[in-house]
Amino acid sequence: MKKYKALLAMGVLTAFCLIPGMAIAENDTAAADSAPAASTTVSSPATVSLTLDEAIAKAMTDNTQIKIQEMTVETSTHDKKMADKTAELLEDYVFSFSYGATISITNSELEAKQAAIGLDLAKASLDYTKRSVKFSVESAYYATLQAAKYEEAMNASLARAKKQWEDTQAKYKVGVSSKMDVLSAESSYLQAQTELNQAKDNAKIAKMNLCQVIGLDVNTDCVLKSSFSFEKITPSTDKELIEQGKTGDLTTYAAFCNKEIVALSSEEIMGQYPDGTYQNRQAAIKLKDAELKYEDAVDTLEISVNQALMDLATGEANYVALQKSKELAEEAYRLAELRYQNGLGTVSDLLSAEAILKQAETGELSALYTYNMAKSKINYGIFAASSGR
Repeated sequence: MKKYKALLAMGVLTAFCLIPGMAIAENDTAAADSAPAASTTVSSPATVSLTLDEAIAKAMTDNTQIKIQEMTVETSTHDKKMADKTAELLEDYVFSFSYGATISITNSELEAKQAAIGLDLAKASLDYTKRSVKFSVESAYYATLQAAKYEEAMNASLARAKKQWEDTQAKYKVGVSSKMDVLSAESSYLQAQTELNQAKDNAKIAKMNLCQVIGLDVNTDCVLKSSFSFEKITPSTDKELIEQGKTGDLTTYAAFCNKEIVALSSEEIMGQYPDGTYQNRQAAIKLKDAELKYEDAVDTLEISVNQALMDLATGEANYVALQKSKELAEEAYRLAELRYQNGLGTVSDLLSAEAILKQAETGELSALYTYNMAKSKINYGIFAASSGR
């Protein structure tokens, strides 16, 4: 019994270790050869071009977590064969139907049923691990693409801020703009420089994280060939996703397997002891507790599925709306710049239009990332864990 509880614990641990942000990726490491300091050279980072599918395939190759789960399936398969064989041998061997013999046969049959459940859970854990690795790579890949696009947006913002500052300086020299206008434009330019530097740092960290998830050296220069785009999907209904999640979501399925194992042992105990006895009541309580935990897991799954569907719908709506907002902001900035150059607008109006444009650009990227992540959760059946009772 302890063996199958340990397997259940491993299954739940796998579910939490492999959710986004907590994925365990492997890095190929090698021992450094000792060499004289004079001969040491610094090599440039390797460059690797990867589509999203190629990145996923790379992460799936020689993945430690997948190998561990494959070994668990092997062990569980062996345990089931041994348990089945033991039950079969005992049934053939026992000729008398004494009480003790009956108990031996019953226990071996119970072990065989528990081993079968343990094997099912091990297979589910392996499947979940593979999907989790794929989801983790996709999440990191899209985060890297988003960071690169954000850097592009900050570059464009810096270029606009630089031009504003130069134009304001030129106007100041001919007495058209005030010193305050020059200082405001310069402040905006310096702020844009700071934001660009932050965007570059974030893009670098995102790329390093992607390399780690894939299993590459973190200093590898990954060139991403897939685009950061909007591709609409029509998801399954919440009921369909919940039904799929009852076996596909590891936390939920582990709770189900635990309920089945507890039910087997509890029913056996309750059949041996009269109603009202301590053993009978204890078995009933354990079974009820396992049933409640499974119900709680299903409720949590339902919440998570609906959250993913809402994120998908919200991401789509926001992306479509923010595309229009960006178009409007671009036109508003063009007009504000034109008015300013012709002396009909103020530098304050121009800076305000620039801030709105930058906000629209970054908002569009954020909505696109939210949509793609919600789509990935649904496609892979990986739903974030919520707090249960």
